[in-house]
Amino acid sequence: MSTDGYNGWSNYETWCVHLWLTNEYDLYHTVLTVARESSRPDEALDAWVRDYWPDWRNVEPNDLHGMYSDLMGSALDRVDWTEVANAILEDAA
Repeated sequence: MSTDGYNGWSNYETWCVHLWLTNEYDLYHTVLTVARESSRPDEALDAWVRDYWPDWRNVEPNDLHGMYSDLMGSALDRVDWTEVANAILEDAA
C-alpha cells in the first residue's frame, strides 16, 4: 500500500491528522481558533498538535520510546500542515 495520496489528501498522515482534529466538536473549535488567530496557521497547527499531546514521546519509560517515538515523529513530519489548515479554515467559512 502506498502512503502517497490518500482519500483526496496529499498523504495518509495529513488525512489522519485532519480527521482527528475535526472529528470532535470542542477539539475542532480549538484548532479553528488556533488557525484563525495566526498569520501562519500551518505552523501554528503543527506546533499546537505537538504541544497538545506533549507526552507522546514519553508516556511511560517502557510504553512509547525508541522506534515508536521515531515513527510518530516521522509521521507528524509528513503531515502537510498547510493542507490541514486550509481545509479547516475553508470548512469554517
